[in-house]
Amino acid sequence: MSARRAVGRFAAVGVVNTLLDTSLFLLLHPRLGVVGANFVSTSAGMAFSFLANGVFTFAAGRPTLRRAALFLVTTGTTMWLVQPVVIGGLLGVLGPLTAKLVAIGVGVVLNFAAYRWVVWPERTASSPEGCRLTADRWAPAAPGDQRAAAAALRSRRSSLGSAKISDSSAECTARASG
Repeated sequence: MSARRAVGRFAAVGVVNTLLDTSLFLLLHPRLGVVGANFVSTSAGMAFSFLANGVFTFAAGRPTLRRAALFLVTTGTTMWLVQPVVIGGLLGVLGPLTAKLVAIGVGVVLNFAAYRWVVWPERTASSPEGCRLTADRWAPAAPGDQRAAAAALRSRRSSLGSAKISDSSAECTARASG
């Protein structure tokens, strides 16, 4: 998928996510207070963002525990570490709301980069057929990737001979090295 298309989809997911987070917060605030309502609304937003970005933005196939963990680490890092540092650094120059908005912007850029290249890395032209590069190793293509790889193989069968979709990480690694 092109970077422009991915950015557009990422933005669309972000708008829906913001509406979900804000609506839940406003609905729950009277019953749960600020901390409780914010925890529930941001947690729901993170869950929605993980699923929607994985399926819609980056077409990654089924969610995995590994991707969920990477998503939580990257999103948590930008929300709970980067944003406070950016806000703290800008408070002497900008007001709190403007500093927060700038910090959100920095977080959006960092999250997109982390999601695209760490959480849901895309298969590149140099990837072995039927394989994808995960954060630290070659692995078999996800089910959705396998359908696309199979279609590509069928269309190029004469030049690829007996190429196939990989069954194991070891096979993908061997093919990437060879």
